[in-house]
Amino acid sequence: MKMVRKSIAIAASAGILALGGQQALADKGDLSVSLKYSKPRPDTIGVDGVDVDAKGDQGFGIALGYEYNTNWTIEFEYLTSESTDNDFVGNVTLKTTGFGLYGVYRTQRSISDPYLFGRVGVGQTEFKFTQPGFTGASADDTGLAFGAGVGYQYSDRLSVEAEYFIEDADYAHILLSVRYALNASI
Repeated sequence: MKMVRKSIAIAASAGILALGGQQALADKGDLSVSLKYSKPRPDTIGVDGVDVDAKGDQGFGIALGYEYNTNWTIEFEYLTSESTDNDFVGNVTLKTTGFGLYGVYRTQRSISDPYLFGRVGVGQTEFKFTQPGFTGASADDTGLAFGAGVGYQYSDRLSVEAEYFIEDADYAHILLSVRYALNASI
């Protein structure tokens, strides 16, 4: 089942990127950098029988993008977070690291106006649990990742975005991003 989900995720991402990629030949490109703050949404995350309270979990990340026309961007994203839970056997620490490649569609943007966006792609997240005196547990999950949100264009280069993002239907985030375009193209 996991292999089928990975295949569907890869095929869906390739299709999204290919549809938008045809515009790349006609328009000037624009590089962007986004700094991200992540607040994961599950209350607990479990691997190999170990459950960790992730309510206090928070993370940070960066995304590098290539916007090849006014609406379409390809982004590579890296997110990392850490959470510690004091349970009855001691401190359990959860560290997550995620990578992804996404096709992003943003509606028409103009300065001082909000806009909507959505993204879909393939993401991989690695979970590592550690506890003093015990062998740690780890797992990784690769699959379809998607999100939607709203942004606000402050200037031709600077915008902020808020997004609800789901990785493989198991792990979700609320993301806040500051996005800077190196060559203004709006």
